Amino acid sequence: MNTTSVDPARPRGAGDRPAASRAGLSRERIVAVALEIADAEGLDAVSMRRVAAMLGVGTMTLYTHVQDKEALLELMLDALTSEHLLADTGPDWRTGLTRIARLTRQSLLRHPWALALGLRPALGPNKLRHIEQSLAVASGLTTDPAAQRTIVHAVDDLVVGCAMRELAARAIEADVPRPLCGLRRRIDAEPTLRELLHSGEFPHLARMLAGDAPFASERFEQALTWLLDGIERTYRPDSPTA
Repeated sequence: MNTTSVDPARPRGAGDRPAASRAGLSRERIVAVALEIADAEGLDAVSMRRVAAMLGVGTMTLYTHVQDKEALLELMLDALTSEHLLADTGPDWRTGLTRIARLTRQSLLRHPWALALGLRPALGPNKLRHIEQSLAVASGLTTDPAAQRTIVHAVDDLVVGCAMRELAARAIEADVPRPLCGLRRRIDAEPTLRELLHSGEFPHLARMLAGDAPFASERFEQALTWLLDGIERTYRPDSPTA
């Protein structure tokens, strides 16, 4: 007869869990669960303990696949960057950069936490593929590697800046009652600001607020068009579209 007893007060560790719960564990599964947590609850909710609990394994089990939380965050960012890769960049440099910019913006808006990680100098296979694809597209405009890098950085800066502004606006509107959302409504709700607006000191602002505000996507598309027009005029001044 087996007389071995289990203390019910002792937490179950990785060694107590069924082997089946760890059999299919992989780095990819760990990263996928971490991404789910970040998307649902934000980056602060991601921890090795939380990911392990979601996977049904002990926390220490994760360390056989991922070095630590910092490594996990870098893997998350690289996995996310796979969304920025295009199967077809199109027939020319302008189409390619436009498609890359739109795809990257959409990804950043789907995963707001990624902007904080994007400031890290981390590199992974998908990040390298994204850089290579972007440079290859820019090479259709100029053969100068330094110029290609500058072009790619300019487009990336525009995408990140627009995404940050749009996400910030979303956060503000989430915390402010709907009737007060938007610059005009917020000014109208503050008597002092409303009086200033109509004092004559801010004629350009008053005229702007009197019109319809463009959607964030429209502002992005216009800014991207202006940027690409300027790039084309720089490297192809004789182009009919420049």
